[in-house]
Amino acid sequence: QFVVGDVSITLKRAPPNTLPFLHVNGLNLFKCLSLSNVLALFNAVLQEQKTVLISCHLHLLVEAAETLIALFFPLCLQGVYMPLLPSKLLDFLHSPVPFLAGVHPSWIKGQNYDEVVFVYLDDDQILTTCHSAMEALPKRPREKLEKRLEEVLPWLSQHRSPQKGMSSKPSKHKHSMGIGGGQGGGGGDDGGGGIEEKHEDAHNGYGGGASHLITKEI
Repeated sequence: QFVVGDVSITLKRAPPNTLPFLHVNGLNLFKCLSLSNVLALFNAVLQEQKTVLISCHLHLLVEAAETLIALFFPLCLQGVYMPLLPSKLLDFLHSPVPFLAGVHPSWIKGQNYDEVVFVYLDDDQILTTCHSAMEALPKRPREKLEKRLEEVLPWLSQHRSPQKGMSSKPSKHKHSMGIGGGQGGGGGDDGGGGIEEKHEDAHNGYGGGASHLITKEI
């Protein structure tokens, strides 16, 4: 505890066996991705894959990234952390080092990126251009974790995506998962071209075209 002028400042750490404090809505990550895809994303970052979060809602990129980092506690991310990568710095996505980045889908439209895992938060989809398969999470701990998460967040089983793991086909429906639209790029029922544009171009492939997309199941 510190006193600065007339202000008393208290610094606290998270209690044992709990996640660190978050200043964002950590539930939004689980509202956007099915449980299987959350674990697939966790596994990709855990194995230091180059991972790109994609959403028309820029605030969601930060919330998802911060939540993911918190889930690693007490481990730390080994790589470059860019939850909202400026459009002028997109060349960094060609970097050979591991990273976790967040971008708007229109920023990478028509671009080619090798060995990258793309996570579409708005559509509950994970695509990858990685040529080598990742190690799967150990079966027993994974099943235990899934069961515990479903107990804590019972609505997860109601929002499961019919396509689990990684898939090369985008979902056909348009939704915003109730996380708002605003200026971030047009989500929701009347959100303009954001998600619809992604559906049209997902067959052509963000990150290199359908011919370059190699899908893996985790």
